[in-house]
Amino acid sequence: MMGGVPFTGVEMSEPTLHLPPEDRELSPYTGWTRDHLTAVVDHLLENARRYASPGHARILFPGDQGPHGDDVAGLEGFARTFLLAGARIAGEHGADPLGSAEWYLEGIRNGVEPTHPERWTRPTEHPQAVVEAASIAMMLLKTKPWTLDRMDQQTKDNLADWLRDVRQARVALNNWVWFHIFTETLLEVMGAGWDREFVQFRLDQHDQMYLADGWYTDGEGMRFDHYNGWAMHTYPLIWADLVPDQEFADKYRPIYHDRIRTFLPQAAALVGVDGSPLFQGRSLIYRFAAGAPFWAATIADASPLPLGQIRRITSGMVKYFVDHGAPDADGILNRGWHHNWPAMAQVYSGTGSPYWAAKGLLGLALPADHPVWSAVEEPMPIETGDIAFAIEPAGWLVSGSQQEGTVRVHPHGGLGMARKMEDVLYTRLGYSTDTTGALVGDWVENPLPNAAAILSDADGSIRASHRVWPEATGVALDADGTLVGSSWWQAQWSNLDPDAEPGQRRTVSPGPTLTYASAIRGGIEVRAIRVDPVDGANNGIALRLGGWAIDPAGPLGSAVTPLVPGMSLGHASCADASPTSEELDAPYATVSLENGRIPAETGHAVVAVTYGEVAELPAEALPTAEVRQDGVRLTWPDGVTTDLPLPAPSAAGPDPDSLMRPLPSQFVPASSADTSNGHPPRTQ
Repeated sequence: MMGGVPFTGVEMSEPTLHLPPEDRELSPYTGWTRDHLTAVVDHLLENARRYASPGHARILFPGDQGPHGDDVAGLEGFARTFLLAGARIAGEHGADPLGSAEWYLEGIRNGVEPTHPERWTRPTEHPQAVVEAASIAMMLLKTKPWTLDRMDQQTKDNLADWLRDVRQARVALNNWVWFHIFTETLLEVMGAGWDREFVQFRLDQHDQMYLADGWYTDGEGMRFDHYNGWAMHTYPLIWADLVPDQEFADKYRPIYHDRIRTFLPQAAALVGVDGSPLFQGRSLIYRFAAGAPFWAATIADASPLPLGQIRRITSGMVKYFVDHGAPDADGILNRGWHHNWPAMAQVYSGTGSPYWAAKGLLGLALPADHPVWSAVEEPMPIETGDIAFAIEPAGWLVSGSQQEGTVRVHPHGGLGMARKMEDVLYTRLGYSTDTTGALVGDWVENPLPNAAAILSDADGSIRASHRVWPEATGVALDADGTLVGSSWWQAQWSNLDPDAEPGQRRTVSPGPTLTYASAIRGGIEVRAIRVDPVDGANNGIALRLGGWAIDPAGPLGSAVTPLVPGMSLGHASCADASPTSEELDAPYATVSLENGRIPAETGHAVVAVTYGEVAELPAEALPTAEVRQDGVRLTWPDGVTTDLPLPAPSAAGPDPDSLMRPLPSQFVPASSADTSNGHPPRTQ
């Protein structure tokens, strides 16, 4: 830390968010209009200023700043609230009812002045400054007539000097490539010159992260999460309209437009009827930032969705969080989901971090006379019927119930880290818009809800294995409407200290190979597991299959029903492990292992997994299972049959030491000379 600056916020009475009356004619689903969104933004901006430094260069929200320290956290608070202010300024054509342009210009002037007591941390001093530089660059470009064009020359010179530091900072090879692109673009607009070859290089790296069907991996590890929308799609769409060399941008614009048109209908189907985004992946404290790709596509005139549906989705997301207490009673977006829940903070989460939610309000950069604001709201996919589709690049099956208004994702592929929340948010067997699962406590170290785990007593206590680097072997929607997927992984127990830094080398105890197949039909999910021992590994004493974790005080139930003999049922509870529930309950089924295999009388472990308003179903409502040597045949109550493949693993088997796999073939550095794909401490 560079030394504290006293933050003397103005004493105010407890702030209150004042919303205009609902308009159910224009907005039959949410009642919200553009005026509601501007009210939320103004509320956030006004309350952010209470925590600003005297020279406006830092906004330090209350709370533990974690590894950032006050100086970096203050820059983060400034830059991310500037995303809110910038959208507001642009959408009002500079009318600027809060005087934000001059307020933030003063902060920039003092932040980039090397001798000022509030001077900003330089990008070469801390990698988080790279992230915040990009947000500042984006909004200066977006609000150029009212900010950049009014900036004095000395401030421009100081800003250019600060931005050039970004070139020297090592960045992660993921969505971070866009931080270089935006800062270089601002340098070009300022007349300070950009490194065009460097920008081209970063654009090429972004392109190499694209897989197919609208999906990028956010760097190595086949990581699929909300960053696909609020970063990998949003950044290029916004940038293409701001770069001064439009002939250069025209080479990329059609590509970005095609990709967002493929992705956006899928993203629309991943939102619950109450507006809740899918609770999966890192950085969930960014909340309604999940609305960013919808606005970015609309701003770029590239959306395939009706404008009324864009409004329904984006307004619905913001309303969902407002209705559940975010922002809080002090007008702050804290680190949590509904309310402040510090355990959701990841290693890169300062108190200003949640304000990346501002991306979900980028639509306010569109003026009040834009057609989106007068378009009558139209229903989301979950409001027009049940949902069933496969996302092949991610290895996901997606199902949704119109009656219950929930969307569920059933991953067969994706990231596995076997460390704390990273594992919980990526490698479970199911995620939804109305459950959170356990993020801390014993169910993190010993996975139970939505987990297929080998139980071991090797060290004198029962420990559950982790699902690390699951490899999808197929996901599809069958012609009869059944979702079917398959994957495999090697069970592993990680001996990494859960509080260790990301990327720190860990020791691993390998276990048996698990081959997994699932089917979803009519709201019923069937999970089937084959277990094969691995020579020299800890092959465990039992297999446990956990169902969905639910709040016992809530309206939902959860059940696991064995469809084969030899399995026993159990039920467990966990307290203070969820950001939305004081307690979680989860059912499970177990089967003992004999020499690392499921006994012959059972063959393979097969269970029906259900949750919802009615979870316990009679036998006649469930499919029957016929176990075969290399799979399971299901017969559903309507007579439809589904074959789930459970082939024996290859003779070579998986590599027990492979926790960190190399980059996929679609994603390789454009030049071996580039050294910036090393990973600094994870920040965002």
